[in-house]
Amino acid sequence: MKHKDFKVVPCKQNNRDVTDLWEIRVGGNICFTTVRGRERADEICEMLNEDPYALERGQDRMSRGGAVNYPRKDF
Repeated sequence: MKHKDFKVVPCKQNNRDVTDLWEIRVGGNICFTTVRGRERADEICEMLNEDPYALERGQDRMSRGGAVNYPRKDF
């Protein structure tokens, strides 16, 4: 199910020389993440509107191959 919760807005509160910063906001005013480049921000925003947990996938210990019983294939 596609949502419209996440929106891309320009980042105005920065002290850097980089001017191509964009914020992805949820709920209108909560900054979810900051991205360099409008194209990349649009990609991430579209991905989050399709799956709100998209940036959190693959971050658990089992997905990274660090579990105790995980069969390691690097040796």
